[in-house]
Amino acid sequence: TIVRVWGMWRDVTDRRLALDALEHQTLHDPLTGLPNRKWLGRELAGELAVAARESRHIALMLIDLDHFKEVNDTLGHFAGDQLLRAIGPRLSARLGECNGALIRLGGDEFAVLARRVLRVRDAEALAIRLLEEIRQPFMVEGARLEVGASIGIAIYPQHGEDASTLLRRADVAMYAAKADQVGHALSASERDSYSPERLALVGELRGAIERGELVL
Repeated sequence: TIVRVWGMWRDVTDRRLALDALEHQTLHDPLTGLPNRKWLGRELAGELAVAARESRHIALMLIDLDHFKEVNDTLGHFAGDQLLRAIGPRLSARLGECNGALIRLGGDEFAVLARRVLRVRDAEALAIRLLEEIRQPFMVEGARLEVGASIGIAIYPQHGEDASTLLRRADVAMYAAKADQVGHALSASERDSYSPERLALVGELRGAIERGELVL
C-alpha cells in the first residue's frame, strides 16, 4: 500500500505568458502589428519544405508604396504611420482565398506570402486586386490620400527553390515594376543583374584586364 506521496506544484502561467508575449514582439512589427521580416524568413522556410513534399506552388510578393515620402514630408510622420496601419486590414481582407499572410518588412515595404497558388496567373490576379485596394483613397488626419504601389512577384519553384532566392527575385521584379510603371511584374531572369552568368562574366572580365586581353 502507498503510505506517503511527495510532490511539488508550481504555477508557471505568468512565465509562459511572458515568453509568449516576448516571442510575439520578436516576430511582429510594433507599428502595424503585422508579422515582420524575421517571421517571414521562418514561415517561408517551413512552407517551402511542405510545398516541395506536396508539389505545389507558393507566391512571394514584395510591395513598395508609391509617394509615401510625400505623405511624410507634407503631413508628417504621424500621418505616415496612420497610413501604414491602415494598409494591413485592407490588404489582409484579400488574402483569404490564397491562404496568404501580409508582412511588413520595414518603411513602406510589405510582403505577401500566398501559400495556395494554382497557377502563375492566379498570383498576378491577386497582385492586381491588391493594387486596386491600395489605390482606393485613405482618410488620414482629415485628408484624402491616394497612393499607389509597385509589386514584384516570384513563384516557387519556377523562380527559386529557397527563401533567399525568392526574396531577391521578387525584389528585382518589384523594382522592374516601379521602373516600368506597370504596377506589378513577374520575376524575369533578364532583369536580374545578380544572375550566376553575370557573376561569371565579371570574373572573366577582371581576368581579361589583368592579362591585357582587351583591345580597343
